[in-house]
Formats: sequence, structure tokens, C-alpha cells
Amino acid sequence: MKACLLICNKNAVSGKDTFPFIKDKILTIGYTIPKDYDQPPEDEPKSLQGLTRWITTLATPDKPPLILTKAYNEKDYPKYDNYDAINVNSVKDIPYDYDGVMGVPITIIDKNLDNVVIEGRGGDIEWAETECGFYTPPTEDKAEEYKAGNETWRIQNPYLLVHDKPVVPYNRVFIKLEGLLYGEYTEIDGEYIKGHRPILNGKQMYSRALIRRKRV
Repeated sequence: MKACLLICNKNAVSGKDTFPFIKDKILTIGYTIPKDYDQPPEDEPKSLQGLTRWITTLATPDKPPLILTKAYNEKDYPKYDNYDAINVNSVKDIPYDYDGVMGVPITIIDKNLDNVVIEGRGGDIEWAETECGFYTPPTEDKAEEYKAGNETWRIQNPYLLVHDKPVVPYNRVFIKLEGLLYGEYTEIDGEYIKGHRPILNGKQMYSRALIRRKRV
């Protein structure tokens, strides 16, 4: 692929033709969000708040790191019914200690993903049926039941069962973590975990030596 720097609708990154390049880390999202556009002289300038993104093959080494401070537990991270993967509602809530597949929002590609493996995206039936090793579709009877209750339901969209009804989180990407992330220490629930840098008010700090005042 030739080097490129384009402006596109933010939903294009999860499209069938674009996502394979995102998955293989050939394409990525740029640093800023273009929003103000000049139009022909007779028209007023137009602002598209939050609807567009840079998409590029250029290196983006200064993207913010993926800082993980949440521990996994079954209650907060339920498994999908049709994928052997847990649901994560927000990028900031990705657990640092889960080594299986996770369904996370597409906005994860705003982060530095050096330590992340992108497995695929929810909603891609061809990938689910031919390549995905953790796709677990419901029985035909269940699929017909879900479809009867909601005509927009699709068997390939990752969904959670809530009171025996399928609930579909919006636009999920499947990932796995690869090794320790970014630095030496992170404070998790009041304890320092080796392998990460410290967090202060939600921000990653530069490397620190950890000391304690000596009692005399």
C-alpha cells in the first residue's frame, strides 16, 4: 500500500474493506480530529464535530499509551453468548490481568497498540465463520427466537444475554493483550504492580524510584 493521509468518516475504520488494514496495523488513526472545513466562497464554513478522523499509513509513535488499571472479575466483564470473549464497555476499563479475548470499543485504535493483538471485529460473518476460533453461535431455534423478538438482531454481532434477551454492545473489536504494558510500575488498588509505570490522577508518570521514609 502506498503512503496515504486521508480524512474519512470515523465509522469507516470498522468497514469491511478498511478494517483488515487496521487489524494488520497498516492503517491507523491520526493524532487529531479534523472538524472545520472551508466550502466554496458562497457557502459558510462547515464544522463536523466528532464525525471525521485522519486515517493514515504514516507512523504514529507518539499516540497515548494504553494504560490499564482495572483488575478482571466475572461480574463486571461478562462473556458474550456467541463469542468466547468478555465484554469491555470502555477502553479505560480494559483489565490488565485477563489473557483471553476481549471485545472492546473501536476507539481503542486511538491508542498506541504495540502490546495489543487485534483478532477481528464483531459483525463480520465471513470472518466469524471461516477464521474466528472463538465464535460460538446459538442454535437455530435460539437464533429464530432472537430474530423474532428483534428484527435487527444478527447472529454475528457479539451479544450478551440479559434476562434471556440478547443485548448487543455497539461496534466491538476483539483484542488480546501481549505482555506487560509500558514501563515499570502501576498502582492498582493501592499496590504497585511490577511491569507498569505509576498512575497519578489517571495520567501516566515518568519512571519513578519507589521509596519509603525510614522510621527513627
